[in-house]
Amino acid sequence: LGPAALGTRLNSIVEGYRNYAAATNDAFSLSFMFDQLAEAAKEHDPDWAVALAEEALAWERGEPRRWVVLARCLWSRAERLKLQNRDLEVQTAANEAFDVLWEARFRFAYNAIIRSELAKFHRYAGDLETAEAIYREAIEDFPEDVVCRNGLGEVLTAQHRLRDAVAVYRKTIRELPPAPECLCGLAKVLRLIGDDGSIEESKQLFRDVIRDFTNHPRVVYAYTGLGERLFDESAASHDEKLREEARALFQQAADLHDNYATNFLKSFDQRWQQRVEKKSSGKPSMFKPEHAKSSVVRSTPNVDQMGPAERLGRALLAQWNGKRSQGSDRAKHFAEAEQLLSLDDSLTGECHAAFIEARGLLLVAREEFSKAREYFEQQLQRAAPERPLGLRLGLLDARQRLGEPLTLDDESLLKELGPDASLLVTVLKVVRLLQTKGDQELLRRLLLEIYPRVRELAVKLPDQEQPEQHKHDAASPDRMLASLLQKQFFEPIGIVSEADLADTSKVAQLQNPFRLHGRELSSSLEKLILSLSL
Repeated sequence: LGPAALGTRLNSIVEGYRNYAAATNDAFSLSFMFDQLAEAAKEHDPDWAVALAEEALAWERGEPRRWVVLARCLWSRAERLKLQNRDLEVQTAANEAFDVLWEARFRFAYNAIIRSELAKFHRYAGDLETAEAIYREAIEDFPEDVVCRNGLGEVLTAQHRLRDAVAVYRKTIRELPPAPECLCGLAKVLRLIGDDGSIEESKQLFRDVIRDFTNHPRVVYAYTGLGERLFDESAASHDEKLREEARALFQQAADLHDNYATNFLKSFDQRWQQRVEKKSSGKPSMFKPEHAKSSVVRSTPNVDQMGPAERLGRALLAQWNGKRSQGSDRAKHFAEAEQLLSLDDSLTGECHAAFIEARGLLLVAREEFSKAREYFEQQLQRAAPERPLGLRLGLLDARQRLGEPLTLDDESLLKELGPDASLLVTVLKVVRLLQTKGDQELLRRLLLEIYPRVRELAVKLPDQEQPEQHKHDAASPDRMLASLLQKQFFEPIGIVSEADLADTSKVAQLQNPFRLHGRELSSSLEKLILSLSL
């Protein structure tokens, strides 16, 4: 596969799609086709895959998946260069992949897939600390996203924090519908813990997945996980029946085109004999968790070596950590964020507006509200006659935290945000009223104003192009906010219709979930404000 292999007919089809996209400004079919080709080609022709993904992104910069596919292709290029021992070029390609995802992270703050891909890339590259922070932040923003929760469990397992990983998996299984990847993740961690009770529970979990998810593509994790355990037990006991049961499980996984199982079967008997010999000699012989699935290990760049998007993203992550810390740790995280945001404006590129807004939001995070108000006012004066939405929202946030009344200018923001972010200003008002325990009747009216939209968006099905496992991925700022409000605020106190908001006691009860989740909602609002800068 490659440019020469396309042939005249496919080239003609591609040109037809290009002409249609140019004439109609509808590039979805063209970009989707390029993405599919790029995904298929990235392992054996990564340069061509990158070219396809770059064109797809050029046509549809507002589609999050285009950014993800380009990053994957760039990472495949880095892996190919690693095989060729071209180490300097490896780091360049790896850095390009990270730059793409960091920029996408703040462009599409409402998208769970971007966040999980960014964390996964850091996990692959060996930066488990950053991967953990990204996953934890994402879980706050997308509490129903099983992929982010499962990813956090995998990172904790890779860090050998097995009890923490078990807690994450059990919480996920308790709070969300059953997902085979989480059940298998828990089973693998229990197997690593290794006591008799954990091992028996592990085997039962694998069997439950095989029974309940027979037609699910991720059932292969259960086949191989249980197969590995029985393989080990059969080697220890010389039990041929167990050995053949293990072989059958690997065969079932191989029948589903699992490469690991296919390769394992090719040397099954040899592996088994080696395992028997190790058992006899008393040497440990456990299957170890695999977290670094890539041959590329990326050295975390110094601050001065980071691209603008990565500096911005890491600054926001440091700010997020600072809000959740106390004392010297809090000050350390905020100082890190300030250093990362100190990039000269002439070097910030497309992230210029976001850097300016993020510096003001850092003042808000430090609870320096008067300084934040002054900063946003100064930046708005410098930007005149333009009035960037992000700066105006930042000023509104600072003023509300100081207890200042809203103006007609503040109200006009609602009309400018458009249908995909119409909840933003109203939710900012709701948050401030909850923080200050302000006018309860005004709070009730605001909730009545937004609740129909929240209920509509919170149950809306995701886009068809999104992977099935991200069932709660948000496709707009409003959908992200709606999901958070429904899951963390309304449902816990029994608000399921507008009629419930007529009950003043229900409105008063919102203080309880706000005490638990108000900080997370405020952080999500800040990310959405920044995403409006592009």
